[in-house]
Amino acid sequence: MKNIYGGVYEIKEEYALELCELAKEWSMDELNFACQEFLKTGITHNNFREVAKKAEEMKSSGLAEAVSDFGAEHFVDLDLKVLPYSLGMKTIAKIQRNMRATKNKSLKY
Repeated sequence: MKNIYGGVYEIKEEYALELCELAKEWSMDELNFACQEFLKTGITHNNFREVAKKAEEMKSSGLAEAVSDFGAEHFVDLDLKVLPYSLGMKTIAKIQRNMRATKNKSLKY
């Protein structure tokens, strides 16, 4: 974080989850938003579980949506059992929709 008061942040992956939690706890909305945006664009196979857990703990619908999107896109390589129940169900529903859409596209040709 370069300047917490000026709104210019340098968020790094190794502390983004903890920083996001602290920002929410301290009611630092701008920093909390910046952390969540960073996490949304930085979901990987390695941090998927932790970001999903943080999204659930923080009740962040935007972050949960990003986790669900990533899970639906990469479900073959991920263990979806690590997701909290509601987030897992949302991800499974997206996978099913994607599979139906793919099937419908292939039937048109």
